[in-house]
Amino acid sequence: MPTGSRPRQLRLTLLGVGAMNSPRYAPAGLLLEYGDARVMFDGGPGAEPDAPLEAWLVTDARAELRAAIRRSGRARGVEPGVRTLVTDGVRVEPYPVVHTSHPTCGYLIEGCGRRAAWAPEFLTFPDWAAGVDLLFADAAGWRTPIRFARGTGGHAAALDVSAEARRLGVRRLVFAHLGRPTLRAIDAGLTPPFGEFGREGGVFLLRQAGAAATPHARTPGHRMLPHTADLIIEAWGPSRNKCIEQAALGLVESFIDMHSAVASESVITDIPAMDDVELLITVLEEVIYVVDAKGMVPIAASLRENRAGGFRAVFAVTPLDDVTSIGPVPKAITRHAMHFGEDDGGWSCHVLVDV
Repeated sequence: MPTGSRPRQLRLTLLGVGAMNSPRYAPAGLLLEYGDARVMFDGGPGAEPDAPLEAWLVTDARAELRAAIRRSGRARGVEPGVRTLVTDGVRVEPYPVVHTSHPTCGYLIEGCGRRAAWAPEFLTFPDWAAGVDLLFADAAGWRTPIRFARGTGGHAAALDVSAEARRLGVRRLVFAHLGRPTLRAIDAGLTPPFGEFGREGGVFLLRQAGAAATPHARTPGHRMLPHTADLIIEAWGPSRNKCIEQAALGLVESFIDMHSAVASESVITDIPAMDDVELLITVLEEVIYVVDAKGMVPIAASLRENRAGGFRAVFAVTPLDDVTSIGPVPKAITRHAMHFGEDDGGWSCHVLVDV
């Protein structure tokens, strides 16, 4: 990267979210891109980046996939290993984790005034990841940790990681190493109280504080896309709350003609503290509830933090009988293929709605 062209954002892409021998996903792997530089973390067969690469970093130099990773790295002109990487505006440094009988690590990624952590395997939550903007973490276990024979280490339980991440001030938690117990939990429709399940191909952007937003992100908006028997809502905005407000409007516009709708009163809902994805789902489910239980249609939405540390959603509503229906009222919000997070210059979401 040329001197003086420091990146204004870190782009992090999950290339795999599977545990060893996962029946569903490629091995957990992350690609970091900043300016013209690209750095790979872990991965393996099925989770391999295109060339060129500046480095390929691993969290366990003695991992089962080390031979495959070494071949892939050398084919791309780099030698995988554990090391510190410092380049113009970005620092990547290994920190120890408790995982197995030999030394293993995670990585702290610092740049653009932001901090992310890649720690896909650990038994004990790494305290060096406290307060990071974004943490990619272990979820090999679900309710209980997975412990190796003879007390040599193991994997943390996703529910424990969720609680510790929230307690230690992690801003966003993504589970990026999904073991079989967690896959069964996902199939059963379970979710952690804080955090979200990573998805292969998922992109996460950490922007430089104060960087200018794109015109797309400065202007809130939404759109609806057909999806077999369901509906997809995409929304965007300069902040998390604005994006959720737009998603709520998109949901209503899928079944109501809003052009002549006039609000007659307000419905206020207080929501406890929760992570971003759960907040989005809760607000959209509340829209459906207001229609079904109260016979009222939200035609505007406002979402703000409240003094109790949670959120207050205020819906401007009108009687269902006073508006023109253009489709069925949605049945539910599904978690399948959901995306919600910071994009270039703002926030965006992708929500599948069961109609």
